[in-house]
Amino acid sequence: MRLNRRLFDRVLHLIKMARNARRFGVQFHRRASFRPPEQVIVNGRLIHLRFPMEEGMKWDFLAVFLEDAYGLASCSNPVRTILDIGGNVGFFSVAAKHYFPHALVHSYEPNPHAFEYAATQSRQCNFKLFPEAVGGHGGQVSLDFCASLDSNQCRTKEDATGSVLKIALESLKAGS
Repeated sequence: MRLNRRLFDRVLHLIKMARNARRFGVQFHRRASFRPPEQVIVNGRLIHLRFPMEEGMKWDFLAVFLEDAYGLASCSNPVRTILDIGGNVGFFSVAAKHYFPHALVHSYEPNPHAFEYAATQSRQCNFKLFPEAVGGHGGQVSLDFCASLDSNQCRTKEDATGSVLKIALESLKAGS
């Protein structure tokens, strides 16, 4: 009985992913052979994506667009403001603009490498992008790539002489 339930859940998950792939105009057959596309459809418009050719981009794309790991499709209340903290290359912000085209989306990405890619998505999908880290208090941070070159593995660490501005979460102002 347990095996049948797991199989059933897996099939439902794959159906959801296939439905979301169609929603964004993406070809999807299976995870193992999937490659993130160079373009998606967002609110009827073709959006050309820019991102580094890194293994992590595949998993980020799958999670945000096809698996809807953040539950954007199930939000029923009108959403006016969305904060994307640690926005990386902007996949979440693009998906957020798809589901909530009139919402104000602010994306914060301190990694200059990822920020360059996110800027392309920001211009096309009309979300605001900031080259800053966000934390419990303001200050400066430096970037730590955790022995990985994948941009989605970058972390910040407190550093009074760091080159990246960190702003306090409570200071973020919706609508600004």
